[in-house]
Amino acid sequence: MSDTAIKEQVQRPKEDVNPNSSKITVHNVSGSTAGSGSGDFHIYRNQRRKELDRLERIEKEGTKEEINREFMERREATRLEEAERTLKKAEKRKKKKQNKRHNEIRKKVEQQLQKIKGGDAPQHDDENDGEDDDAKEKEQS
Repeated sequence: MSDTAIKEQVQRPKEDVNPNSSKITVHNVSGSTAGSGSGDFHIYRNQRRKELDRLERIEKEGTKEEINREFMERREATRLEEAERTLKKAEKRKKKKQNKRHNEIRKKVEQQLQKIKGGDAPQHDDENDGEDDDAKEKEQS
């Protein structure tokens, strides 16, 4: 080899090794081992290592994305369930508070009615309280 060829190899800029690049360019391709020189094995080994690392990285990123997606789905489902439970409990508290208020008003109204009627009025309006049902049926027949 001449000095200029050696200088060109030495001065040749290194390939831009971007770990995210999916394209790996192979220089000095030899079709079989019969025509390969003694240095081709090392080139092949480095290229193979880079490709395996790239494939492993892609697989890891895919696994990470899948795990992250599943986590986000579970988190969203949990958040929705909690919001639903919170809303349900809030409605229950509101209803209980409203019933309490209605009961207080109902008691006050009943007390005022008792005062107006003189306090001796019966609690309900049934005339016979269901005691003489048999007697009334006999009279009607």
